[in-house]
Amino acid sequence: MLIKPGDAGPAVEMVQSRLRELGYFRGAESGFGPDTAAAVRRFQRAQDLDPDGVVGPRTRARLLPLVRFTPEYLDRVLYGGRQVYDALDDVVAAVAAGEWGAFDALLLNGDGEGLSFGVLQWAQGPGSLQTLLQALNGANGAKFVDIFGDGDPGTAQNLLAKTRGRGKNLALWLDPWPLRFWLAGRDLEFQRVQRSLARRQLAALLREGLALYPEGFQPGGRIALRALVMMADVGNQAGPLGLKRALRAAAARGLTDEARFIEALGDYVEDLIRRKYGDPNFGNTAGRHAAICSKYSLERADWPVLEARLAAEAKESRLPA
Repeated sequence: MLIKPGDAGPAVEMVQSRLRELGYFRGAESGFGPDTAAAVRRFQRAQDLDPDGVVGPRTRARLLPLVRFTPEYLDRVLYGGRQVYDALDDVVAAVAAGEWGAFDALLLNGDGEGLSFGVLQWAQGPGSLQTLLQALNGANGAKFVDIFGDGDPGTAQNLLAKTRGRGKNLALWLDPWPLRFWLAGRDLEFQRVQRSLARRQLAALLREGLALYPEGFQPGGRIALRALVMMADVGNQAGPLGLKRALRAAAARGLTDEARFIEALGDYVEDLIRRKYGDPNFGNTAGRHAAICSKYSLERADWPVLEARLAAEAKESRLPA
């Protein structure tokens, strides 16, 4: 995915704006002309990069780093100073951290599942990317056409049609698609859609998990934040059925200590992954759930309150509750 001399459009404007902000660009070119190329080369030299005047992956990562799902970004930028970040966002952030964790993150068929994109790495192969695309289109159809169709409604609708189910009928990991998805990932309105969809999808997993979570560990509907994070992460890796199996396996051990019960969920899934994929692939997961237990506390989150917030958000959006 290159942004290069001769290009025009939002990506070039984004590069120029960032270069201007950093003091490398003072021109007013309407596209990627010689002044922009010279500014890119100045930036590259300052960063010890090859000064070729092209914004490739390494230059882009330095100039326009990934937009992470963090409390600071959500509260300050995405919602203009409103204090929106809550325990469910903690859950999203934790799961996202294991999935590249950024609104504009792209995996270009590296796992054979087509293009994966966004905070939860919604993937083309399994069909989850279709759900996100539908949500983006529903939120702002005109913008969807502008970004994904480059202004052509037919191209945008073709994208929606050919990512249904487990379809990989479009090679979305090849140009021009990565640049279009990257632009969508940096759009504030579409970032809010990503947050809402991630919250709803992980909440759906948690509803299934809470039905099997020992009642003795849920006083008054309050549950350990660590438990919410662990269940969401396990469900995201192993699916709803895998989460249910992990909960049943942990319950079968008769554990009366909640901290140990939560650890048992992660142990079950990591052992499953080790046996299914072997040590080379297990290296990407090993220790992840132990890290969750060390990072997230046993402080209680109020699940009914979080459910109420989700319902209120659903009324303000076009996404299903």
